[in-house]
Amino acid sequence: MKVVAAVVGVIILAIVIAVVAVPRFTGGGSNEGEVTNAEGSGLEIDRGDGANSDADRDPPKIRIDDEALARLEAELEAAEPYQGKTAEERLAAAWEWVNANRDPNNPYNELEAKLLSLWDVMLDGEQQSALWLMNASLIEFEMTRALDADGDGIVSDEEMQAFRESGVAQLNGMEHPYLVERLDTDGDGELSQEETMAVMALMSDQGAFAGAIERARVDKWDTNNDGVLSDSEREEGQAGGGDHLKDMIEQQITALEEAGTFDGEDGEARRAEVMAAIEAQLGDEGSEQMRQINEMMIAQELMEAMRVENMDQQAIQAEMMASMPTPPDYTSFDADGEPGFSETEQAAFDTAMADYQQKIQDFTADATSNYMRAQFEHAAGQSDANGDGRMTPDEWDARLDMLLAERDQRLFRQSYDIDGDGSVGQTELTNFIDWHRAGSLRADSNYDGTVDARDLEFMMINYQRQGG
Repeated sequence: MKVVAAVVGVIILAIVIAVVAVPRFTGGGSNEGEVTNAEGSGLEIDRGDGANSDADRDPPKIRIDDEALARLEAELEAAEPYQGKTAEERLAAAWEWVNANRDPNNPYNELEAKLLSLWDVMLDGEQQSALWLMNASLIEFEMTRALDADGDGIVSDEEMQAFRESGVAQLNGMEHPYLVERLDTDGDGELSQEETMAVMALMSDQGAFAGAIERARVDKWDTNNDGVLSDSEREEGQAGGGDHLKDMIEQQITALEEAGTFDGEDGEARRAEVMAAIEAQLGDEGSEQMRQINEMMIAQELMEAMRVENMDQQAIQAEMMASMPTPPDYTSFDADGEPGFSETEQAAFDTAMADYQQKIQDFTADATSNYMRAQFEHAAGQSDANGDGRMTPDEWDARLDMLLAERDQRLFRQSYDIDGDGSVGQTELTNFIDWHRAGSLRADSNYDGTVDARDLEFMMINYQRQGG
């Protein structure tokens, strides 16, 4: 039934949004203060790499009797230097599209160009390190800050309306013409389910999320902590890969239930039909589509930890799902009760479905805009240092520094606090040094895909910061 296809489309899109969503946040840093030099998006902030950015902070507390730290310092002195790379062409191409398609006075042009440069990386299907994803997540911070288009420190209703109408509010990009033009292979002006899944293929283990996926694999599956994934560890990890996806589908189904999608006498039958249609569209557990989605789900925890913004999303996401428009009931259009649909009945249903699709688009734009406003207010509640109810540029900059430090420590503990006691001890630091000497990806502490001296620097900063 078409109604089933519509509901399934919403669920699959929700899965994609949950994993891709707002491109999240930046890690141990790239070169010369440009966060995205490692396969980046052109985002720039006043911050260098992990080591240099701490030059003007209070020096960390050094433990003179820490033998593991002494070994780390010796390893750093003997390490080869590191290098980075830029991605200016991507941003230039994005600006070309914006200049050709947007009003030059639109205050969100720069933000949209940065978003397009991120999507360009996804569409190319080139393998990226986890650092790219960390850098890309800066866009969430920038989008929140950009709501204040006139720079007066607050967000007005007029600014919210302008933000919504700009199209930038469609965070997942699946409705953006830049993405549609690149992936609409059948030329109908829309992305079909098959074309949407092609996006997943481009972004998965051979594309923009490749580095995050591979890092999540080794962190989660290296159960003996030797820094290497054995065949048995990989097989065991892959065997449990579908659990997260199943949980997410159940969550989406529950949200649709709460929204009344499956109300009525035939509600259970329609629920079962939707579940069957999801399984049919995703394929069986061994299908390529299922493998791609499972790979994305493996890295979801790491991707979430890479975010900078610290507002709790769960409550607002649940509220958004509960208010999602309900698709039309296919059976209610069977006016004569006869088997099959007449042309008149089918035409009425098609009209209702078109109206539903428009409601979904409007809902996405509204929900995203409201989410960003809530995030702005959350930021003001935490970082309005002088209490005047407005966010100044200095307060935004201070907030970014705070969020970066929080994020660095969060990732540091997630990757290296093996025993889960809340800190990284000497034994765990020794493990890191052994991984670094062996060239294991687990020693890539700044997530740039290369095990080099920068990882030693970044590890040293975060290890010492624990006692500060």
